[in-house]
Amino acid sequence: MSNMLCLLTVFYFTLLLYVLQYTFCKIYNAKCLLNELPLYGIMPSINKNHFIILKGGTTMALNRSTLSEQIYEILRNDILTQKIPCGEKLTLNTLKERFQVSSTPIRDALTRLEKDGLLQYYSNIGVNVIDLNAKDLKELFTFMGDLDALAIRYASDYPQQQEVRRALIQNLEETQKYLNTSDIRQWRSCSDGLHLVFYQYCDNSRLCSSALQMRSQITIYSNRYEREVENREKVFEEHQKIASAFLNGDIEGAVKKMQSHLQDSLAQALCLP
Repeated sequence: MSNMLCLLTVFYFTLLLYVLQYTFCKIYNAKCLLNELPLYGIMPSINKNHFIILKGGTTMALNRSTLSEQIYEILRNDILTQKIPCGEKLTLNTLKERFQVSSTPIRDALTRLEKDGLLQYYSNIGVNVIDLNAKDLKELFTFMGDLDALAIRYASDYPQQQEVRRALIQNLEETQKYLNTSDIRQWRSCSDGLHLVFYQYCDNSRLCSSALQMRSQITIYSNRYEREVENREKVFEEHQKIASAFLNGDIEGAVKKMQSHLQDSLAQALCLP
């Protein structure tokens, strides 16, 4: 009886140590991930056929899916802001060491980033951040201009036009607040917001899905050239002209101004080193 009691004591003591160790590791990993999460950033996703802007930093219970979500947001932000530059190779071992997690949530996050068009898999090489040449950029910005044009036309048929008009006016007011500030990330959120207004009210989920990947790739370049106040002022002026044409009922004028705006953005992207 005494031996049985000793064995049970050892068993429960060992179990308690295991639980404490497991809990400590979970808390440590959570702190590592949450410390790296961006305070905010443009995270376009589709909800009820709409684009929405999400702000990061939400705390939730950590499990496999939320670990993957947090790693995805951290890596996505790093790529969009070029903390991880175009063309850089990402290895599973390096990412496991950085996040102190198993390979499963990392693989899940990398798969999502590939679907966003931010990573490319190469046979027998691994995964690299996209690196677009001049031809790629011309195709990207021209196609994005065509998608934005469609979104404008579809949004012009939205039944409650007062909602579209209100959203455009509010976006311009918010964007102007950050025009001459050092808060580039908030500026980018507002600047992208004008484009997203048209997708929000286009009522076409397939158009939104097609545009989602393209916008992620464009953000890499706009984050760089819009650091200059002069470039931000030019972008804001073009946004004002697009919105003004739409608000005045000149839909085709808004379409042409949007396509011209994307071509101007292309010229800026091509000038980047």
